[in-house]
Amino acid sequence: MSCFNPKEATCRRLIYPGTNGVPCTIDSLDLKQRVVSIISSSHVDNPEAVMARVPQNAIAEICRYGAGELHVIASLIGGIVAQEVIKLATNQYVPLDNTFVYDGHTQQSSVFRM
Repeated sequence: MSCFNPKEATCRRLIYPGTNGVPCTIDSLDLKQRVVSIISSSHVDNPEAVMARVPQNAIAEICRYGAGELHVIASLIGGIVAQEVIKLATNQYVPLDNTFVYDGHTQQSSVFRM
């Protein structure tokens, strides 16, 4: 007889897409459903237009990439987040406005207001 372990069930649910041993196509469909759910539950004016800007091949690439991340990029983004927290805590400088995007390939960053 087995018993339900909520911690184990939660851990199974919080696995990175593409790392759980199932084909990436299945993970891609699951991730797309989650993206649709997040966009529809947000309060954007036109959720269909926002979802149209998220291509299926981008979702599939996230699943293919799995949990692999470049530690240099992760540390850079962590440093930017830390800097923004300090800006908010000290109230001395203007924090980033809304969305920050960093392209690690070209090493360029942009801030977008959505």
